[in-house]
Amino acid sequence: MDTLLAKVSEELASLKEAKPWFRKVLQEPCEAPHPPSIYNPRYDADGPNSIWEAECLIDGPKGAYEHPIHVRLKGDAGYPNDTMLSVTILGTVYHHMIMDHMPINGAFEDSFESLGLAPTCANVLEHVRTMLKEPLHPCEDCNLAYMQYAHLHASRLAAIDAYTPHRLVPALYHQEWPREWFHREMQNVMESEKDFQSIIHTESEGVYSFPLFSDEFCKVFLSEVDNFYQKAEEHNLPIKRPNSMNNYGVIVNEIGMEEAISALQAKVFRPISSLLFPKQGQRVDAHHSFIVEYEAKEGKDTHLDMHIDDSDVTFNVCLGREFTGAGLTFCGGVGKPNHRIQSLQYAHKIGYCVVHLGTQRHGADSITSGSRANLIIWNHDSVFRSSPLYKAHERNYETEQGPPDTVCLSYTHDRDYGVFKKYTNTTLKHKGKGWCPPEPAEYKGFLPEK
Repeated sequence: MDTLLAKVSEELASLKEAKPWFRKVLQEPCEAPHPPSIYNPRYDADGPNSIWEAECLIDGPKGAYEHPIHVRLKGDAGYPNDTMLSVTILGTVYHHMIMDHMPINGAFEDSFESLGLAPTCANVLEHVRTMLKEPLHPCEDCNLAYMQYAHLHASRLAAIDAYTPHRLVPALYHQEWPREWFHREMQNVMESEKDFQSIIHTESEGVYSFPLFSDEFCKVFLSEVDNFYQKAEEHNLPIKRPNSMNNYGVIVNEIGMEEAISALQAKVFRPISSLLFPKQGQRVDAHHSFIVEYEAKEGKDTHLDMHIDDSDVTFNVCLGREFTGAGLTFCGGVGKPNHRIQSLQYAHKIGYCVVHLGTQRHGADSITSGSRANLIIWNHDSVFRSSPLYKAHERNYETEQGPPDTVCLSYTHDRDYGVFKKYTNTTLKHKGKGWCPPEPAEYKGFLPEK
């Protein structure tokens, strides 16, 4: 294995001289650190030592993708041979062949094989640039899909560029944040050999918290968010809302913070998620990061219905402001017998982060006064998402242990919500549209709402 890794390392090093589009190696070739049970069987045939990976930064071609592209390559023990490398694009790139930080789809491999080239790092990376330059399969549908996604990608970058000169705190967009922005306990762990476990508190089964940011950071971050709202209004900049459930807030990746949050993910979130959730979060490598805001005022978001996240591991940090209420209620994991049984009511503390699996049902309690803003990072692990384990909760939905706790009911998702609680004028539109629990998982005596 050492000989193979040295060979790949030498090839990547040579690209820095031979290819002007090759910027640098971001991760030297190494054995992939995951247990084989998490891998897609495609990469697991020869055992855990058959897998190597490397990451690099290349320049995209002229056009919509003319910017640095972060690429992860994976190969087997026989490299270079007839087995195609697995290619994953990290970071946000809108392209019809790139989906959710997963390995590029099979059409990429088919197109490469038609060239008759050896699947070396150099050749595969060249093909990535070709894919970004033009459709690999120039049919009418592919041309249209390519153009649509390229337009979306260019529009996203243009929006980030438009806000760049108006940034209030440029240091927030750097990958190294000042020491004083972190909570003193977090500083001690980051600067010593201490394990993160020493500052992690168990709130309930599967829910943890730890001190992350200082009061200074929270104020600085919120001042930047407020500045963005103001400049967006003044200059007609787009505001990308966090998700389908929150009407207020903004996706911070879409204003230029993606690389800064990625650095925080690597330094803090990745080691903590691998410690707490070794299967779902051993190597989180992508994220959807956003601000949510709740305010005790008519017309604003005052709470959030029970839900699960499109996340493998969620990190939720309270930044402020002044508020009462607005805690988090946690219930069980999706597909588990206790899915709709309360396990915890968590009270936010400014600067502290609460951590849980995305599949844990939870909701934001009603805010009773003031306003609360949180930075939420939905972390994705591309290897876990390519494994059979990722779909396990859909295949193995267990029978619920009994009637739900009323605090765990969801007017958006539950088929029996109306049996236990009354709909309001606002929530009545969801009546009859629930899916939970699926019929095979109904508890004894289950009655759907009429």
